[in-house]
Amino acid sequence: MSFSFMSALLLSIVLILWTLVYQVTSSDLEESKMYAVQCKRWGEPKVLELTRVNKPPPCQPDEVLVKVVAAGINPVETYIRSGQYPTLPELPAILGTEVSGVVEQVGAGVTHVQVGDKVFGKPILGKGGYSQYAKLKKLDVYHMPPQLSFSEAAVLYVSYFTAYRALHFKAQMKPGEWVLVHGATGGVGSAAIQIAKAHGLKVVAFAGTDSGKKYVESLGADVGINYNDIGCYDLAIQSIGGKKFDIVLEPFSNVMLANDLTMINKRGRICVVGSRGQIHVNPRGFMQTEVQIYGVSLLSQTPEEGRHTAAILTRGAAEGWVKPNLNHEFFLDELPDAHKAIMKPGSHRGKLVVSNIDQFYSGIPHENYTTMYIVSMPTTEVYDDLDA
Repeated sequence: MSFSFMSALLLSIVLILWTLVYQVTSSDLEESKMYAVQCKRWGEPKVLELTRVNKPPPCQPDEVLVKVVAAGINPVETYIRSGQYPTLPELPAILGTEVSGVVEQVGAGVTHVQVGDKVFGKPILGKGGYSQYAKLKKLDVYHMPPQLSFSEAAVLYVSYFTAYRALHFKAQMKPGEWVLVHGATGGVGSAAIQIAKAHGLKVVAFAGTDSGKKYVESLGADVGINYNDIGCYDLAIQSIGGKKFDIVLEPFSNVMLANDLTMINKRGRICVVGSRGQIHVNPRGFMQTEVQIYGVSLLSQTPEEGRHTAAILTRGAAEGWVKPNLNHEFFLDELPDAHKAIMKPGSHRGKLVVSNIDQFYSGIPHENYTTMYIVSMPTTEVYDDLDA
C-alpha cells in the first residue's frame, strides 16, 4: 500500500472516531440541559426569558427532583418577578411556586415517595416550576390525588392549602357557621367555597359581575353578591337574615378590612390571605367586636399541617368536592403573557396554569403537542373580578 493511501485511511478512521465521540458528547450535553424561564433581573413581564440551562444537580438527602408536567401561575410570582417581595431569590432565578409532575430522583433521606410517583408540591425558592425539572424539599412533596389531572394537581398547593389553612388551622371553622369570601372567583376564593361547603359551613361569596356571581354559586356558595352593586355590604347582611358573619376570608385587606369590621360577629375571625397595599383602619372596630385577625402564610406551615392538608384534599378529590377550575393553560414560552394576564384585574376566574412543560421543545408549534393533561376547559368569558 502506498503511503498516501495509508494516510487517507488513517485520516478517515480518525474523522469517524471524532464524529462518534462528538455525537456521544453532544448527546450527553443535550441530556444535561433543560428548558426553563429565568429572571436575570427584576422588572416587567418581559424579563421572563426562555433559555436552556443545566438540569439540577443530584439531590441532597432531603430533596426530590421532579420532572415537571404543569405549574400553577400565581400573583405572588408577579411580586417576586418585579422585585417587590420580602424574600427574593438570588439571580438568575427560576420562578414558580407550585408544580405537578413525576419523581425523577430522590435523596437518601426521602422515603415517602419514589421514582415514578406522580406528585405535586412547592419547589425550592428560585429553582421553581417554570422549568422542565424542579427541586423540592421532601416536606413539600405530596402524592397526586389520582382523580386529578396534572394541570389540576399543579394548582392545589397555593390556593387549596392557603384556603384550608385559613379556615381550619386559623379560623377553626365549625359546621353551621357563616363565612364571607371576598375575591371568590379567584383561586383561593374558589377553593375556600368548596372547602367551607364540604365542612358544613354556609357561604356568601363576593364577585365583581353578575356572571361572576352565578359562577360562585355554581361552586356551591349559598349566596353570590356582585360587590359593584350599590349597598353590597348591606345585601350581604340581609342575605343571612340580618346577622353578621362568623368568618371572613380577606385577600384584599388594604381595601376591604374596614368594611369587614362592620360585618363580623363579636369575637369573629378575619383571615387575611392577601393585601395589595397599606391598611388604614380605625382601631375602635377591633375593640368593639373583639375580632380575631389572623395573617395566613404557607411559609409558616408545619410538616404535620402539610400532611394533614394533603390528606384532606386527597379525600376531597375522591369525594368530588375538590374541583380546581382552570381558566386558561399557557405554554412555557408564553409566561410573559401569563404574567400580564394575572396582573390585570377582571381578566379571568379560577386558575392559570402552564401545561405540557415536560414536552416543550422550542420551535415546535403548540398545536403539535400530543398529550394534553388539562381536564377543565378554558372559559372564553371575561369576569371583572379581582383574583386572589
